[in-house]
Amino acid sequence: MTIEQIKEQLSNRFVGILAANRGFAIDKPEIDLGIDYQLKKIFNYTLPNGKNRLSVDSRYIDIH
Repeated sequence: MTIEQIKEQLSNRFVGILAANRGFAIDKPEIDLGIDYQLKKIFNYTLPNGKNRLSVDSRYIDIH
């Protein structure tokens, strides 16, 4: 792994941590087309049986 690849991976993880801290998830599209990340909201809800579930909103924001 080159230094540039290591820096990119660290950057991706850092952005992911910041997003998760505020209740969001990031996706990195396989086909780039100028989009670095897609930011999506995560919802936590409780089922009638008491189990917790996570749901990701279908809407997203592209980050260039």
